[in-house]
Amino acid sequence: MANTEIPQPTAAPQPGPPGPPPAQGSNGLATAGFVLGLLGLLGSWIPLLNILGILLGAIGVVLAGVGLAKSKRAGAGRGLSIAGIVLGGLAVVFAIVVNVAFVGAVDEAIDDAIDETSTSSGANGTGGKSNELDEAEDASSFVDGVLTTPDVKIVITDNKVIPVGAKGNEYGDKPVIAFWYEITNLSGEKIDPMEWLFLISAYQDNNPNAENELEVGSLPDDRFLDTQMETIKKGGTVENAMAYELDDEVTPVDLVASDMLGMDEYGTVTYDVK
Repeated sequence: MANTEIPQPTAAPQPGPPGPPPAQGSNGLATAGFVLGLLGLLGSWIPLLNILGILLGAIGVVLAGVGLAKSKRAGAGRGLSIAGIVLGGLAVVFAIVVNVAFVGAVDEAIDDAIDETSTSSGANGTGGKSNELDEAEDASSFVDGVLTTPDVKIVITDNKVIPVGAKGNEYGDKPVIAFWYEITNLSGEKIDPMEWLFLISAYQDNNPNAENELEVGSLPDDRFLDTQMETIKKGGTVENAMAYELDDEVTPVDLVASDMLGMDEYGTVTYDVK
C-alpha cells in the first residue's frame, strides 16, 4: 500500500496589533467664535469704545453658532462653540449696560453744571438785573400825554388839527392832527426822535367792524427837518413833531402806546379834533 500522509491542521493566523484611532476633524468656526466672544467681553467694559465689543461679540455668537452646528459632523468644537456663544452674548449685554450707565452719568453731570451756573449767575446779580428790567417794563405808562418806559420819556407839549393847504400840511390831501413833543433818552440806548413811531399809534374809532389806524402824515414843523434822525445822548432831551392823516374831523383820535411788538399796552390818551 502506498503511504498516505495525513495533513496536519495549521494554526489560524493571529490578528495584528490594533491601528491608531481615526483622527477627529477640526472646527475653525468654533475657535473663531470663541476668540471673538472673549475679545468682545474683555472690551465691553470701556464706555463708547465698547461699541466694537458689541460688534465682536455679535460676530462671535454667529460664528460659534455655525461652529456648534458643524461640530456634530466634525466631531470637534462643541465646547468652544458653546463657550463662544456665551461669551459673545455676555459681551453684547455688558456693553449695552455700561453705555447706558455712562450716558446717564454724563447727562446728570451736565444738568448739575447748568444748575450750578444758573445759581451762580443769580448770586452775582444777573437774575436780579433781569427782574429789575421786568419790573421797569411793568412800570411803563402813558398818562396825560406823558409816555414813560425804561428807555425813553415822551412828553406831548402841544397838538392841533391842520387843514389841507395850511402851513404844516401844504402837500397833503387830508387834514392832519399834529403833535409836538419832547423825547428824553433815559437808558443810553441808541434812540432818536423818531422813536415815537415804534411806541405810539393813532386810531379813529369810526369803523364799526375794524380798527382804523391812521396813516402818518408829513412832518408838520420844518424846524425839525435836520434833527429828527439825530441820536439822543443819555439824559438828553430834544423836540420833534408828528402828524396823522384824519379820516374825518369829528371822531376823536386815540393815541395808543405799547411796546415795539405791540404785546404790552402802556395806555391810551384821547384827543378831540373839533
